[in-house]
Amino acid sequence: GDAELTLLYDILFGEGEESFFHQALSEKTGLIYSFRGYMDLYRNIGSIGVCYEIPPRDLLSSLRLAADAIRRAKTEAEAALPFVRAAYTDNAAFLFDDAAALSFNRAYERYVLCLPYPTVGARARAYGRVTGERLAAIATEIFRPENATLTLKGRSLDTAALRKILMQGLEETAK
Repeated sequence: GDAELTLLYDILFGEGEESFFHQALSEKTGLIYSFRGYMDLYRNIGSIGVCYEIPPRDLLSSLRLAADAIRRAKTEAEAALPFVRAAYTDNAAFLFDDAAALSFNRAYERYVLCLPYPTVGARARAYGRVTGERLAAIATEIFRPENATLTLKGRSLDTAALRKILMQGLEETAK
C-alpha cells in the first residue's frame, strides 16, 4: 500500500540523516553530497529511483554502495522503521500547519491514488500498522533484477561492469 511504499522510500532516500542511501554515499564515504530520490505512484503502476552526479572514477564504487543500500532495505527495514514512521504517525497533525501540503496530500491520496484515508488520523493509523517485516518483503519484491533500469549520462562507460554490479547487488538480496 501507499503507507508501506512511502516508508520504504523514506528509509532508502528520505531527507533524514538515517536514510540508507545518504549514509552509504554521503556520510560514510563523501562520494556525493546531494541526490534526488523519487517515487511516482498511481493506482496501477509506479516507479522508484534515485539520481546523482559523480565523477567517472567513482561510478563503480558508488553503484556498489547504492546496491548495498538497497540490500539493507531488505534486511534492516525493521530497525530503520521507527526513525521514519514518526513523521506520519506521532507528527501527523503537522500537516494542518501547511494548508498547501494538506490540500495536496488529501487530493493526491483521495483522488489520484484512491486511498481509503478519510482523515489525517485514519492515515496516521494506517502508517502505524506498517511492520518492518512487511517493508522487507516489499523491498524484496520491488528490487529484483528484472525490475531494474540503469540510466547513465556521460562519456563512454563500461556498461557490462555496471550491469554486473547492479545485477549482483539485486540478486544477492533476493536470496
